[in-house]
Amino acid sequence: MRRKSEWEAIGEVEANSLHYWFRQKYNLPITDPRYRRATTDQIRLEYYADMAYRINQMREENPDFNIETEIENQEFSERARNEDGFLEEWCRNMEKELAKNPEFSDGSGNFTTENMEVLNPDSEGTVPLTLKDIENAEKEN
Repeated sequence: MRRKSEWEAIGEVEANSLHYWFRQKYNLPITDPRYRRATTDQIRLEYYADMAYRINQMREENPDFNIETEIENQEFSERARNEDGFLEEWCRNMEKELAKNPEFSDGSGNFTTENMEVLNPDSEGTVPLTLKDIENAEKEN
């Protein structure tokens, strides 16, 4: 694995800074007087005001929006992209947890989807089908 140069490491830190966010949001070069006059507190306030505005917009569009869930999803996606083997390990752990529920266990403590219900998009309303029903229907067609 190639080591990052000092400049790459500094750039990575800068890319995650509030100052960089501020310059990107307003398309300002580092030499722009408006950026140079802004204090860290002003930039921080602008960032949190922008974040609150975006969260409120998302809540208006989707009343069930939950910022904590969104953060968890982003952290999960980030780890899945960047950590070798993370997704495979997560799937194994999820299967172990699901196998503890008799509905998702084959009786021997192994995970199975045989009895898992899914929604039938072809019907009026929502008719639960098991994955086994879908497999059987596909075999018939």
